[in-house]
Amino acid sequence: MRGPIALTLLVLAACSGEPAINACGADQWRSLLGKPEAALSVIGKDLRIIHPGDAVTMDFNPARLNAEIDAQGKITKLACY
Repeated sequence: MRGPIALTLLVLAACSGEPAINACGADQWRSLLGKPEAALSVIGKDLRIIHPGDAVTMDFNPARLNAEIDAQGKITKLACY
């Protein structure tokens, strides 16, 4: 009886961990931070650009690169979520 319970707890613990921080490859684009939004044109992948005040869905997609833009049109954050 302990085997199935222990296995279930192990599986649940594995599922609750943090997702891979760089699953979308955000680290390779860090050089774009502080540059104008137009610099994002070199990224040819699943990209979501977020401007101040934009409504953003809460769906989690670790393969999607999210680029946050400030009020001056500069890239302030690149992250996988």
